[in-house]
Amino acid sequence: MMEKRNVKLQIASQSDGQMIEQTFNAELYVKGDHSYYRYNETDENMGRTITTLKVEPGQIRIIRHGDVQSEQSFALQSHRSFSYQTPQGRLELTTFTHAINVGLVEQIGTISWSYDLFVSDELSGTYSLIVEISELD
Repeated sequence: MMEKRNVKLQIASQSDGQMIEQTFNAELYVKGDHSYYRYNETDENMGRTITTLKVEPGQIRIIRHGDVQSEQSFALQSHRSFSYQTPQGRLELTTFTHAINVGLVEQIGTISWSYDLFVSDELSGTYSLIVEISELD
């Protein structure tokens, strides 16, 4: 049986000198050596979208279902292609991951990674994300 807990995610995303900080209540599921953090997006541009942050050995995935659909994966020093589907259309994107750091103890702690995002083989931006995971108060 999968363990389920409620946790808080504090996500800080930085790109081109701009910092965006968001906080979500998430459901944490653990299956083997994979951790899943599932939450509802609150950004109006995302519409009704459920996002799952999946942490597995050597890789991080962001899976979105709903009005926005995509599955991004990040692995150190690796290019990964994915599509980003919105009601307005579909984009084909690629990431190149510079760094991944996972500091979790029993699925609580910090995950961070940085990557370049390419649209049609053109560099769109460099992003750094830090996700702080804590128990719900």
